[in-house]
Amino acid sequence: MARKATNLELFFRTTIMLGMLVVGSLAAYRYGPPADELAALINSAAERWAKATEQEGLQPLVADTLPELTPVPIGPEEISALPAVVESEGGVVPAGFDAELEAKDPLIEPILAAGATEAAVEHWGSSGGVYRAWAVVPEGDLEKHYDTLASTPEEAASRLLAQINRTDLLR
Repeated sequence: MARKATNLELFFRTTIMLGMLVVGSLAAYRYGPPADELAALINSAAERWAKATEQEGLQPLVADTLPELTPVPIGPEEISALPAVVESEGGVVPAGFDAELEAKDPLIEPILAAGATEAAVEHWGSSGGVYRAWAVVPEGDLEKHYDTLASTPEEAASRLLAQINRTDLLR
């Protein structure tokens, strides 16, 4: 799960973007061509584009050539066909979702049984021979992330399970 940006980070990002817009506009105004030269430059570019598209047989895109889009009405029948969602310990999941059925990997089943809502054992790196096991376990309103590396997938899964169980003993 990706980390959400804080309000302070969003403020700084917005300030930087607006600052770049203002500085870029001022630089274009100060150091760019005068308006009459810019208009001539844009007109010549448009003329060149028109000549290039005519030579290649391309037609310019006009509003008349766009396909007409019609809205599709959605009635109660279509809405009832959408999958329902239910609240669970791990958040909102589709109705009928069963974590045990989803976990087809026997290495993952004990990790999910230990309380993990997400877990995986994956090949790690490009050199080969290293496997990463990770899991997310809900803890109150928060999520605790576990991660381990090993030389085999079985060893990685057992180390991860030991980490989760060790934490359960400390609670």
